[in-house]
Amino acid sequence: MIDPRLINTRAMLVHARSSSLSEFALNGFAPEQRRQATKKIVQPPSIYTTTEPPKTLLYFLAPVQGMDSQANATATQKFSDFVVDSRAGELFRRGKKITLQHQPMQVLVALLEKPGQIVTREELRQKIWSADTFVDFEHSLNTAIKKLRLALGDRATNSKFVETLPRRGYRFLAKVEAGASVPAVRSAASPMEGKVFTLVAEEGTECVLAPVDGKSLEEWQRLLALDDDVGVSMMITEKRLLLLEAGKSVRLLALEGSAGWCEVRVLEGEHYGRIALLSRKSLKRERGSKLDL
Repeated sequence: MIDPRLINTRAMLVHARSSSLSEFALNGFAPEQRRQATKKIVQPPSIYTTTEPPKTLLYFLAPVQGMDSQANATATQKFSDFVVDSRAGELFRRGKKITLQHQPMQVLVALLEKPGQIVTREELRQKIWSADTFVDFEHSLNTAIKKLRLALGDRATNSKFVETLPRRGYRFLAKVEAGASVPAVRSAASPMEGKVFTLVAEEGTECVLAPVDGKSLEEWQRLLALDDDVGVSMMITEKRLLLLEAGKSVRLLALEGSAGWCEVRVLEGEHYGRIALLSRKSLKRERGSKLDL
């Protein structure tokens, strides 16, 4: 049965002596669309007056104008500060493309198809690892999950995004919005990006507070304006506001413009591997000066 979403299309009838689809090009269709949008019908022999064999009629359903843009919209999804283009297999965080290998990306796409629901390990095996693939599935899946969490700045305990359900599977926790636009990728990075910096605390303190994403930054600033110390403490407990020890190292991932905040990856301590936002004045280069504005 053809997907009902393809009903409003123009049908182009193609006559062929062979039933092989490989002889015809389905330009403009993704593989799944090709399978859904192609229908083979063999005409009954009774309608022929000659002895030539029945012809196979192939109905190629061509998308109507505007269908491609709708498909592109549904192929992109947004959660937190991330945008996923499942068709291109690309992950972005605040306009910057994040490197993610093929299998971890496939796992992410599978989880995003069922946000808030359990995706079993068996479902992932059938979807990503074909039956004729001879690999250690358990090891491969565990590795893919670790790489996915690293790219998202997530962790196995107190997860924000990928929750593990022991011996069952995984569940995507964050709210997912469909149809997000793919951000424009910056053409040139700052020469400071990728460099390692040392954390600098304000005078009289030994730690630096670092929100984990833009939403947490906004909430933290709101709580500070309200003098809500309890709310700030709750954010620290929930790991949405990281308490980082001064003198520890972080890697600068992205400069965040005039707002004065930078995206970093924590390289030492309790929050090793986490991604967070830090004020530029909290970062010191090796030669001792703070990060240039």
